[in-house]
This record gives sequence, C-alpha cells and structure tokens, in this order.
Amino acid sequence: MKKNMIKRILMVLIVFVVCVVCVNGKHVEAKSEINNNPYNTYAVGLEGELNISPLAYEGVNVINIGLTNPQDIYIDDNDIAYIADKGAKVVYRYDTRAATVTTIGEGTLSGPQGVCTDGNGNIFVADEKNVYKFGGDGTLLKTFGRPVEALFGEDSQYRPTKVVVDKNGNIFITSEGNSTGIIQLNSDGEFMGYFGPNNVKLTISLFIKRLFLSKEDRETYASLSPKATTNLAIDKKNIVYTVIDGETGISLKKYNISGTNVLAKDGFFSNSYKDITVDKNGFIYTVDSSNEGVVQVMDPDGSLLFCFGSTKSGSSLIGEFDSAKGIAVDSSENIWVLDSGGKNIQVFRKTSFASTVTKAILAYNEGNYEQATIAYEEILRQSASFVSAYVGLGKIAQRLEDYDKAIEYFKLANYKAGYSEVYWELRDDWFNRNLVWMIIVLVVLILLKIFHVYSKLWSLTKIDLTKVKEKLSNSKLLNELKYLLKIFRKPKDVFYDIKFGLKIRTRTAWGLFVVFILINIFGDYFIRGYLFRSANVKDMNFAFELLRWGLIILLFVVGNYLVSTLQSGEGFFRDIFIGTMVSFAPIILFKIPVDLISNFLTYNEGYLYQILNGLLWAWSIVNLIIMISQIHNYKLGEFILNIVLTFLAVVIMVLLYLVLYILTMQFVQFIIGLFREGVYRT
Repeated sequence: MKKNMIKRILMVLIVFVVCVVCVNGKHVEAKSEINNNPYNTYAVGLEGELNISPLAYEGVNVINIGLTNPQDIYIDDNDIAYIADKGAKVVYRYDTRAATVTTIGEGTLSGPQGVCTDGNGNIFVADEKNVYKFGGDGTLLKTFGRPVEALFGEDSQYRPTKVVVDKNGNIFITSEGNSTGIIQLNSDGEFMGYFGPNNVKLTISLFIKRLFLSKEDRETYASLSPKATTNLAIDKKNIVYTVIDGETGISLKKYNISGTNVLAKDGFFSNSYKDITVDKNGFIYTVDSSNEGVVQVMDPDGSLLFCFGSTKSGSSLIGEFDSAKGIAVDSSENIWVLDSGGKNIQVFRKTSFASTVTKAILAYNEGNYEQATIAYEEILRQSASFVSAYVGLGKIAQRLEDYDKAIEYFKLANYKAGYSEVYWELRDDWFNRNLVWMIIVLVVLILLKIFHVYSKLWSLTKIDLTKVKEKLSNSKLLNELKYLLKIFRKPKDVFYDIKFGLKIRTRTAWGLFVVFILINIFGDYFIRGYLFRSANVKDMNFAFELLRWGLIILLFVVGNYLVSTLQSGEGFFRDIFIGTMVSFAPIILFKIPVDLISNFLTYNEGYLYQILNGLLWAWSIVNLIIMISQIHNYKLGEFILNIVLTFLAVVIMVLLYLVLYILTMQFVQFIIGLFREGVYRT
C-alpha cells in the first residue's frame, strides 16, 4: 500500500513541476529611448518603478587635466576643485573659474584616495597610512598617524581612504578594512572614538548560507562582520552622510549628532556606491558603478528624485562613464563626476525641470505652500507620473488640514508613511463625530438583550426551524467542521481521533486545503489593510500564488510521510495530510478577521497586527508539532530527528525541482533552437 502511495505522491509532484514551468516566465519591461540625449534620466513612478523622466541635468563639459588614477573629488565654497590622484601621488587643485591647475603634496603623498577642506581653507588628504593637513598654499601643517589610544584597538586597521572635517575641526576618517566605525579625531589628532558603526542584520537567509558554506566562503558571502564605510560627506550643519559599497541592506545613511541613522530604511538605495556629497540646501548626491543610473540625486530625506548616466567602458560620450569614482557639487549646483577609468571629470548643469523640483521642495521646507503648490503642479504638467510631486502636494494638504485631499495624493504616490499619519487624523475625527451614536446603539442593543426582546420578536415570526436544525445536525460536513473547533481546546484528542476514530474525511481535508490557499491569497491581496499590504493586486500572478501556498502544505506532508516511512512512524499519508490541515485551523478561521482589523490600524498600532498574525502562525506550528508527535507516536528524540529530517527532505525536493526546472527549460530552448534552424534552412 505504501509503495502505491509513494507513486501517487511522485505523480502529484511531477504535475506541480509542470504547472510551475508553464506559469513561470520572465517579466520583460520595455524601455523607451530618448534619442536627443546620449543618456536617459529616470525618476520614481506611481507604481514604485523607475520611469524615464524629463532631462534633469545636461552634460556641459568634460575636463581633462592629465589625471592618471583619480580617486576622489571635492569642491569648496570658492568653487575650487580638489582631485586626489593616487597614480600621480598628488592632489590637483583646479580653479573652476580661471581653469588653472596646481598640485599639492608632491613628494609627501604616496597614494592619496580622499580629499577635503575645512572652513579656513586648509586641505586634508587621506593617504595610505596617514591623513595630512596642508595649508592653503600647499605647506604641510600636520600629519595624523595611527591613533595611539587604547580605545582605538590594538588590531584595528588604520589605512585612511576618505576624510571630512566638521565646523569644530573634528576629523572623520574611513579606513580600509576597519568595520568598527568611522574614526573620529579632534583637531589635535587625539582619538575621540568610533562614529556611526555599521552592523549585520541576522536573517534566516544568512543563517542558511552559513550553514552550507565552507569556513572560507562564509567570510566572503555570509560574514557576520559588518562592512567598512566606503565614503562619507558632511553638510553645513555637521551632519555626516555615509555610503557602503557592496552592502545589500542599508547602504546609505544620514547620522544625527548621536550617531543614529535618520534616513528612511526603504528607498532606491544602491549596493555599489562609490561616493556621496551634499549641497548647501541638504540635497544628497551619490555615484555608483551600476549599469544605468550612475548618478543619483535625492532630497534631504533621502527620497530619490533623479538618476542618470551609465557605465560603458571606452565611451567618449558625456553621461557614459568608464568607472565613476567621485562626485561633487559647486555653488551653482552643477554636478561634477570624477571618472577614474576615463581619467576625466564630467560636468552636468541643472535643467529648468530639475530647478522646478528643487524650488518646490525648498518652498515647502520654508513654509511657502502657495509657491510650492504652483511648482509641484508645473512638475506634474511636465511629468504626470513624478511621484515626489504627489507626495509634496499631499504634505501641503496635510499641513493645511485638508486630509481628504492629502490621503488621495498619498495613495496615488503609494506613500504609506504619510497615508498612515493622515488616516490617523481622519479616524480620530470620525470617532469624535460618531462616538455618542455608537454608545447609544450599544446601550440599546444591550437593553434589548436584557429584556429578551430578540426572542420575543423571533416568536412572532412563527418560523419553525426544527427540520432545518435536524438536517444540519445530520450533515457530515458540518459535524466535521464543528469537531474542527475542538483543536483549540484538546488538540491531542483531535489528532488521536483523526488517527483511530476517522472523525474527519480526506475529502474534507482537501476542502480545507483549498480554503487555506484561497484565504491566504485573498487575505493578502484584497482584505488586508492598504498600509500592511506588501503586494499590489495588479502584480498578482494567481497561478503562482496557488502553487506557492499549495506547495507549502504538500512539500511538508510528502516530506514528513517519506521520512516517517523510513523512521517507523505509525501515521499514514492520509493521517498526516488531514492532521496538517486541521493544524492550520487558526489561520483558516481567524486570518480573515485579523486582516479586516488591519484596515482600521495605522503604523502606530501596526505591532498589534504583526502580533496577531504571528500568533496565528505560531499556534498552527504548535499544532503541527503536536500532530507529528501524536500521529507517529514518537518519543522526544525520535520527534526531533523527524522534524530535522522532514526539513532536509523538503530542501532536497526543492533542489530537485530547481534542477528539473532548469533541465526542462534548457530542453525547451534546445527544441526551439532546432525548430528555428529547420525553418531557417527550409
């Protein structure tokens, strides 16, 4: 009997694999080209994707001053550009107005990688082993070597790569290989401590990677040591900004005085940042090594406004970089991009469209809502999908307490943080207007119950439900569903009766299986509150969702059955399947009510929804644990081994599916290739 059951299981899995191959396809997004520019400008659209927008910055100049291996660029308040050239072992000082070039540090520097100035015109250079301070005339004033304080750490690396100085003369240094944080020195070179340390977020994915990788590969692909800061900048208010190259999590940070990141944790952040700078108005500019959108412009809150430029080796077109390494902004808000591979500097001038965007943001920040509204409306006239304009108009409506209009704008922009704040106000206003009526209705209902009005009214209807009740009491399905409720009081008895009393039929379990899938799909996409909905209904692949939720159940049931067969478990496939579906009763019965509740919550009460949702899954998992123990009659050691082996069996089946899927796709491509070749030859 068990051999036949195994054959059936294999057939079910094959059917699922074929279905996944059929429904799984690649999403191809078409990109239109703007032919009158050598590069495109992108901005965030209404669906959260990057769309081509009107030109924000136009290329105006390519500067060649004989660079060999430039690593960093900095522009001071007088529009003097400083370029650290590691190959030439000097810092070039380029007067942007007079177009004259002088050098600093010749004979002193061995491999400069970072440069900046302070408010007095002194020049700081991050070299291989030291940070040097030069006067405005190029005279060496001070050398900042490795800190000698014990707090620095005996094994801490000191190989300066970038440097910035605040208004108080404090020096912030990034060091290659030092993941403890940014090295902070005072003006005398004394070590003050580490600023803005990075951290590693422990995730299930990271745990699984470390479980299967070798010791050497763990440090490369799943290290528990945080990555060192790649580059940094500081604004007029002494606020420090950092970027981390190779970081897949939070790769761009804006620190307050206490060293806490105050930027939103979600956004269009790159994992290949090379440099960052901030202009006089607090707008953030970054450059990375991505294929498209090399240069990014963000508002003071870190929301992406524009990105443009691409990486293309050997190109001579402006807006195409061989290896962009540095970025700076002059007093006219022109962007200067240092192309290390191309050994040049490309300069980009702000267009009228970008000027309107910055004008709108600055007007809003200054409280000039009328001017900001005019500017935002002009932006939407030129680019109807420019999401930052909708957010701006929503914030203005919120400030003016026009909450209906604000929530409309925020939903258009999919700006959930603003939506949550406005919904709080609307909900509070609704309760204030209807609280008295709610209390009156509640009191009336209670009084009707106390004086038995309901039963008296029912008796007047003279409807006899005796036969209906009798039919319902004889319904096997209803009796099984009523028995399902016993899982909340006596789960052990329920699983015992499933095994020996056959209280629930297999067909009922299949019905619960279908209901479980549909509840999760419709709950996630249609019933869950807007603020807590992670996916858009438009993006739903119904066939994929069916397989995703169905496979969770089937893989577990099949894996546990196969393992228990080898482990002398007493449960049959039928028992495991029915027991599994009964275990998920908390989700089947309560997920929809919990999702409905989320519609009335804001982010401030979001933890309530997370707790309720987590309890449903935790409750179901506890039921599964009890089910395995009862169905197979395992002792503690056997039970733990069964759980581990079931998990491994599921992993193996997933891997087998991936292999089969890849081979199937390759076979399909091979057949298509043969067909095309045959057509071509004929």
